[in-house]
Parts: sequence; C-alpha cells; structure tokens
Amino acid sequence: MIEVEFKFKAEHSSVEQLLIEIGAEFIKDEYNLDQYYNHPAKNYIETDEVLRLRKLNDEFEITYKGPKINAQSKSRVEQNITIQNYEEFELLFDNLGFVKSGYVEKKRRKYNYDDITITLDNVKGLGEYAEFEIDIEDEYKMEVAIKKIKKLITRLGLDVEDQIMNSYLYLLENS
Repeated sequence: MIEVEFKFKAEHSSVEQLLIEIGAEFIKDEYNLDQYYNHPAKNYIETDEVLRLRKLNDEFEITYKGPKINAQSKSRVEQNITIQNYEEFELLFDNLGFVKSGYVEKKRRKYNYDDITITLDNVKGLGEYAEFEIDIEDEYKMEVAIKKIKKLITRLGLDVEDQIMNSYLYLLENS
C-alpha cells in the first residue's frame, strides 16, 4: 500500500468546523503512543525510513514506512501489522539490535470526506496539526489522489505551500 499524505500546522477549531459544514463524517477519537526505532546497520533518518511500535488506544501495531516517493507530498510505501503483545515485540527489536530513537504522543480526531482520511492531531510538545491521507495500491493512482487532497486542503482554507514534510519525531527533536 502507498500512503499519500499531506500535513499542516492547523488550528483544529476552524478546520473541524469547516469539515462539519462540508459534511465530513466523524470516524473516531484515538490516543497514540509511537515508539520509533533505528536500524542497527543503517540510519533511518538518512534513508528516510520509519519503523515504529504504536499503542493505539488498547491495540498495538508495527509500522514500516519506506522513503518518500513523491516531492509534492509525504507519499511512501507503508506496511502495518496488528500485534497482540507490545512488550514481546519491543524485546524482539532490542534483541535484533534496533535502537529506540524517540517517541511521539498524540491525541487524534479522525474524519472521512470523499475517501480522504483527515486526522486532527494534538501532538504533545508540538500542538495542533492536520493530516490528509489517501491509501492507494499503486503509483499510477498517485496524481489523482494528490489532486483530490489538494482540492480539499484549499477548500478548508489551508495553503498547500505550507505543507510540512517532516515527521512529528523530527519536529520534536528540532523544536
């Protein structure tokens, strides 16, 4: 799967009000605690990859994100695996030589509009952000997804040029 994503610093009250006005469907509230790891033989910051363990409310998942594949957005290959035992995978990563590189804690409010997932993130230590995402199966659908997301972003009064290409972990480490 390829995740086509745009991220912005955004005041939630105004964005959420506009989402409601255009008929976006509220999906759910979430609490995420993301523990990031670095590879023992290469630097994921340099290769633009991500490996994380996520506590998602009462569920757990492992996520790998490959390097960005598009200069217009944060599009990249993403693989998610639901797991049952967080601590066992934490121990496995430690035993394989992966090094903890930081964590991100956030509260999320999710909406859907026209097959776009809109996530309003309140990131501990950073503040309020909005993410817009469409998951696609192959790169041939990327341009259509990008145009669709940009149209919604503009409709919500955000400027596409203000997009943030860095991860929350990077922003936290460099704030």
